[in-house]
Amino acid sequence: DKQRAWTLTFSISKISFIVFFMMSLPVCFEIRYILKLWLGDDVPEYAGIFIILTLLTNTFGTLVSPVSAIIHATGKMKFYQVDCRPLIRQHGSFHCMTMQMPGAILSPSR
Repeated sequence: DKQRAWTLTFSISKISFIVFFMMSLPVCFEIRYILKLWLGDDVPEYAGIFIILTLLTNTFGTLVSPVSAIIHATGKMKFYQVDCRPLIRQHGSFHCMTMQMPGAILSPSR
């Protein structure tokens, strides 16, 4: 039953987001203390912001993982995954993948 599978997937996604968010929130607020306790006085300048950004990225990743699993299970991957052929045709220009590309590059005729 596809509808039940999607309902369970969204429920799991929400629950995992809430649990991970509740676990990472105190870490975000007390990151300076945790780093000082762990590393002493040699705490790198941007270590705290790096950890906070990593936690936020992983927190929002918990929303995507269950959805990704069910999309892969139903075989609808082409509707979910990004087509990387334009990046390969441009000789692997991954550093430019966030920039806007002209329509001719993305057209399937090439």
